[in-house]
Amino acid sequence: MSWSSRLAPIVLGLVLIPTFALAQGRPWAIGLGAQMDAEGSSSTVASFDIAATESTWLRASGAQGNSPNDRGDIKTRTLSAGIDQSFGSLGFTLDLQRWGDPDLVESDDVKGSVYFRGDVFTATLLAEHRELDVTFSIAGPGGDFFSRTVGFSGDGWGLRVSAKPNEKWRFFAGGRKYDYSVNLAALPRIQIVDFLFSSTLTLANSLLDYEVSAGFERSFGDRSLSLTFARDRSAVDRTFLKSLDIGFLFPVGKRVDLEFSVGASDSQDFGSETFAGIYLFFYGG
Repeated sequence: MSWSSRLAPIVLGLVLIPTFALAQGRPWAIGLGAQMDAEGSSSTVASFDIAATESTWLRASGAQGNSPNDRGDIKTRTLSAGIDQSFGSLGFTLDLQRWGDPDLVESDDVKGSVYFRGDVFTATLLAEHRELDVTFSIAGPGGDFFSRTVGFSGDGWGLRVSAKPNEKWRFFAGGRKYDYSVNLAALPRIQIVDFLFSSTLTLANSLLDYEVSAGFERSFGDRSLSLTFARDRSAVDRTFLKSLDIGFLFPVGKRVDLEFSVGASDSQDFGSETFAGIYLFFYGG
């Protein structure tokens, strides 16, 4: 898969528009984060958001996930760019994303949403289209292995809602269901299952049947505590992953926030594990 020709004008715009917006003193935010679990898997992420206009935000992000050799020796990379355009209480988002490990799974995604933001209630309709390549090894008659790549597509639809009844509390929940153009359960398990469930930290964006999550956020002035419970099911072997994540955000400077998170997960494939993360957010404009 190659998006180079389609991405060229988009990348050019994402370079020129933020440069102009920075020169105009528009608001911006930078996020940096890292997570690690008890088994040695890790992930890192960096993001940049900027207000091109009062109602238009541009964003870009990159992430990397790694699992050690005894958990599948997986290295995933994610690149994403998008826009958030609001029209008063209504708006939409559009994101392009490339994700995966070139030796196992690669996915080019188009993600979109339409949202309504009220004073108390927010509702967002989610849509996603994915073009995927999966590479796996097959044993030949003489015992030699050769690789085969299968291309297919997937579509996801979902809903996300949140309610903020007062300044202290916010509650949220969401879910997304995926359909694929091939029967993923028929794909050889040799590497693909090890890849999908090598770690909670490398599972994101993989071949899910569905995902659901719910939680709350409690504010204490300029500090906040959040709790999120999530449940995913693999589209390959129908196994489940459950996770619980707790985060605490607080300011460490005039325009800098720091967040610590801890969590635990339980999977039918790789069992229980704990993980922790740290994130820095810088604001300007």
